[in-house]
Amino acid sequence: MKGLFLLAAIAISAPAMANICEVDMVDLRSNRLITRIRSNDFGDGCREGMKACRLEIRQRGLHGRADCVRIEGRFPDPDSRPLPDYDPNPRPRPRPDQDNYPRPLPNSPARRQISVGESVIFQNRYVTVAGVSFNGLFAVRSSDGRYTVMSNIPREQLSVTNGCNLGLCAGAKVIDVVSARYVSIAGLSFYDRFITLSEDGRYTLSGEIDRQQLAETSGCISSRYAQICVGNQVIDQFNRYATIAGIQLDGRVVLLSTDGRYTLTTNVDPSRLVITR
Repeated sequence: MKGLFLLAAIAISAPAMANICEVDMVDLRSNRLITRIRSNDFGDGCREGMKACRLEIRQRGLHGRADCVRIEGRFPDPDSRPLPDYDPNPRPRPRPDQDNYPRPLPNSPARRQISVGESVIFQNRYVTVAGVSFNGLFAVRSSDGRYTVMSNIPREQLSVTNGCNLGLCAGAKVIDVVSARYVSIAGLSFYDRFITLSEDGRYTLSGEIDRQQLAETSGCISSRYAQICVGNQVIDQFNRYATIAGIQLDGRVVLLSTDGRYTLTTNVDPSRLVITR
């Protein structure tokens, strides 16, 4: 009888002895926090929390785009957990094993083999691959009607015009943070940079641009307190209405004015915005 009472006491007290663990669901491309899941940890590596996080990824259709990361440190009781210092500008928690930028894949389309007849970009001009030499150098033909042939070109100087890299795909509409203008991705350079095509009617190609200079025109960014997405209407720090037009790689956003001029404002801190819808 005493043994039965002992087993019952252990069963009742087991949940109370469990620790609380937290698991972050993070975006693999930007390492931004999507959501945070809390669960009991019975010394099994927060298995229930990890299972709940992976289920959430499947339900949201984020397989291959998000991952689950357990936050180190366990707390005996949520009510006894020490309160953190107040942060007026909360930032998403990045993955602990990566920096704040998406990493290129070893087999990135930007470095793939190119074929004869393929359209590529060379020295900010569209050209067609005319042939390849025995030692691996390329000959290209201009596409401006003159059909000028240029040869002895290393693969590293040719940018492909299809595929994706660092979360951006050829043809995607993005925002150039420096010029504060809409552009489209025209090419992927060999060294993980991008060629853009202007959308001002002149259709000029840019030089190679770093990924952090380009803001995506879709997606969301989350903090512990709220989520802000492209298309949300907000009020900025100057009490003006605007629309979220882009998400920058560093977690800042691009605003589109709604005063009839439709100007873009880049490098805006999302913690200074009030979301209205």
